[in-house]
Amino acid sequence: MSLPNLGRFATLPNFMSLLRILLVPFLGVALRAPDADAARPVVVGLLALAFLSDWFDGRIARWTNQESGWGRVLDPLADKVFIAGVGIFLVAFRGFPAWLLGLIVARDLAIVAAASLMIRRVATIPHSDAIGRIAMCVFSLALLAYALPVAAAQVPLAWASVAFVALSVGSYARAFAAMTRGAGGAQVSSR
Repeated sequence: MSLPNLGRFATLPNFMSLLRILLVPFLGVALRAPDADAARPVVVGLLALAFLSDWFDGRIARWTNQESGWGRVLDPLADKVFIAGVGIFLVAFRGFPAWLLGLIVARDLAIVAAASLMIRRVATIPHSDAIGRIAMCVFSLALLAYALPVAAAQVPLAWASVAFVALSVGSYARAFAAMTRGAGGAQVSSR
């Protein structure tokens, strides 16, 4: 079976997704600053830009009728690259737990591998589901707690991330199992 037509690449929403990837090295420089308080406005600004680009890219695609297969691939991929890149800098410079980043990266690699298999089997690009989006929101809050740094929120958000990642893996596994049994159209967590 052939891959689906991904449509037009050169759209504002797709460039907004690419922006998140391009912000990673700049965030790395800001997070490496020895004075976290002095770097805080830059970190907050770059994170806000990344989160706004993530929030608006899909909405702009729908509002302007620019939804495409590229966007459905690029948006979650940009999210994964952004999260992993920022996570690596936080592990290196701000004490973020490497095991938690490893858990997220392992989950995301499994999602990408399974989504690739599903694209080949049913020639469609899977969507994210609510549990996957919530899991990434909680994990993003954990990253934010380490990036700013807000010590009181770090450990609770790290453990909440673990719980929601487990829930999203379960949701993803159920959707993948349903798809492999022939229940096409299953929603899949890609965030």
